[in-house]
Amino acid sequence: MNVHEKNLYALAERLSTPVYELKAKMPVEEFFKWIEFFNDKQEESSNNLLSSPDKMLAGVMGHRG
Repeated sequence: MNVHEKNLYALAERLSTPVYELKAKMPVEEFFKWIEFFNDKQEESSNNLLSSPDKMLAGVMGHRG
């Protein structure tokens, strides 16, 4: 399974919608926006200091948040 298919199945699971229905009804642009949304959300919840400038600055300054 390639990355595109994994993202499609993950989105279908998250939306409780069959893959065939997403393929038939969802425009490709919307699909990519959903993937971008979930990637951003995952990075925000990450403790990786390199995931955002604010986290990196907080790490350098000794603050966690």
